[in-house]
Amino acid sequence: MKRRLGAFFLCILLLMTGCSASPKEKSDIGHCIYYLNTEGDKIEPVAYTLQNTTVKGKVQELLKQLRRTPGEGRQSALPSDVDLVDNTIEGKQLNLYFSATYEEMDVTREVLARAAIVRTLLQIEEIDYVSFFVADVPLKDVKGRFVGAMGRDTFVENVGQKINSISEQSYTLYFATKNGKKLKPVVRTVHAMSNVSSERTVMEQLMETDAKSGCRSVIPKDTRLVSTSTVDGLCLVVFDEGFMKQNYSVREDVVIYSIVNSLCELPNVNKVQISVKGESGIVYREKYSLDEYYERNLDLVDNSKK
Repeated sequence: MKRRLGAFFLCILLLMTGCSASPKEKSDIGHCIYYLNTEGDKIEPVAYTLQNTTVKGKVQELLKQLRRTPGEGRQSALPSDVDLVDNTIEGKQLNLYFSATYEEMDVTREVLARAAIVRTLLQIEEIDYVSFFVADVPLKDVKGRFVGAMGRDTFVENVGQKINSISEQSYTLYFATKNGKKLKPVVRTVHAMSNVSSERTVMEQLMETDAKSGCRSVIPKDTRLVSTSTVDGLCLVVFDEGFMKQNYSVREDVVIYSIVNSLCELPNVNKVQISVKGESGIVYREKYSLDEYYERNLDLVDNSKK
């Protein structure tokens, strides 16, 4: 769901992501610095009060805060070996110039770092877009495509209208067939807390075997879902090490696309990356690299009526 981070929606976002404050304090704070958590698999906001009043001053102040070492349990968005060489403001667009070491970040870290930086800086009302350059060249994604200017709709948060309210949603989930060789789509209606993201709800449902349809979950029973984050159409799914303890009676491509196809049914997801304990540089069953972005693949779907 796309929305601009106006004052009202920002308050909702801060409440739901841990940047907590009383109504009076919110009016005084109004801003957050986004950092990565210790595991490096999601971003977290920390309340901050801006001191500067000019656009340039605000930019410099927030950039300085983004680079500082936060308190225990968090880390700065950029690794220490990535330098922010320069920044320029052209109208309502902020251009950030990074050293060549920026490209050495793994995919998960880069996307989350970018989200943390952009969401922090776009709280400056005079800035509508942020562009990244690496060694003076516009940033490209892992597929070699130019990322371009990022606005307030680029990195969105799934938040409900009311905190802890319950809503009814229907999701199409792809479970493994009994023989583990195909995928079977199952529509499941879920009553979920509205402050829980659709991505997390989908994954939690997918981790439960669908007994009525005779299908099976591809995710090992004792696996823990660490986090889900969607930025720029890419959903990052992080499991603990239990994910690697697979039942080999389920084909490896069925495992991957059970997750990918289920998440790609969501309107804000078109690619999925899976990682184990925040590490994406793993090859799953010697064939599927977790460095890859995976897109919907319906070739494995069993369309029989049985």
